[in-house]
Amino acid sequence: MITPGELHDLESLAALEPEWRLLWDSCPDATPFQHPAWLLPWCRHFAPHRLSVITLRRGGRLVGLLPAFERRESPVSTRALALLGEGITDYLDALFDPAHLEEAIATLGAHLAERGEACDFEALREGSALLRVPAPRGSADVIKPSAICPALVLPARDLGLESVVPRETLRNVRRARVRAAALGHLTNRLADTVSRGAMIEALFALHSARWSDVGETGVLGGGAIRAFHDEASTALLDAGLLRLFGVYLDEAPIASLIALFARGRAYLYLQGFDPAFERLSPGLLATACAIDQAFVEGTIVVDFLRGQERYKYLWGARDELTYRRILTPI
Repeated sequence: MITPGELHDLESLAALEPEWRLLWDSCPDATPFQHPAWLLPWCRHFAPHRLSVITLRRGGRLVGLLPAFERRESPVSTRALALLGEGITDYLDALFDPAHLEEAIATLGAHLAERGEACDFEALREGSALLRVPAPRGSADVIKPSAICPALVLPARDLGLESVVPRETLRNVRRARVRAAALGHLTNRLADTVSRGAMIEALFALHSARWSDVGETGVLGGGAIRAFHDEASTALLDAGLLRLFGVYLDEAPIASLIALFARGRAYLYLQGFDPAFERLSPGLLATACAIDQAFVEGTIVVDFLRGQERYKYLWGARDELTYRRILTPI
């Protein structure tokens, strides 16, 4: 029998980390965004109003986790249960041990019904178990599209990238590399434990420079978001999930891209480039680094995450949907 429990403070949630990691490891569809290396730093730096994490245990073992908090003044109610990570996270979800999936879903549904409050779950992927949790009796249940996340399915290694990526894009990559090499020594780097600190600082600087050039701050304008990425990148690297790429011209960083790799999928999260080198297409070069690495590692899908920017489709990406589920007591 599965029994639910709740955690309401960060100290208790942090103490759960070893079990949380084991549960994440058992869930084949979990993304890095459900890993404690991402969500614990999010909690520390964005201080949600009130943690309301639901745990599901069977025989004392953690078999389910709804990483949630109570969002005040929700658009759907006076307050609502929402998922940790919202705002800066492209995929949100619960974790359920596949061996106990159906029982865990039913138990969570019964517990949510007992709580009797609104739920607002955003950024759920197709097939998310949270889309299957039974709605509490007497609640309005609305499921609607949330965001579009273009993704590129990579070919088998013996076919080569040219079998899925438009030829013009590959030609543009080659031309950009030739133009850059004519100006100096062009190198691509992948962060390790020694270089991570300097490379994440380079990402911050390049992202700010790119957006300052057009009179905006970008998404890294605040101290909290930078502190979050500094902490999360360390934890994600330790967990083997981080790929932080840098493109350098004569030892000077001209582009950077942070990506997360897990279970055959590469998530291209954030990049920056030096606008002084825009004619070299540094953003294109950074994306090419990430896709080349994904191909080498045998990755199946490169996920460009939410947003329909034109460059994603130039790589051959196709749209995938996420969903929002709103449960409102009537």
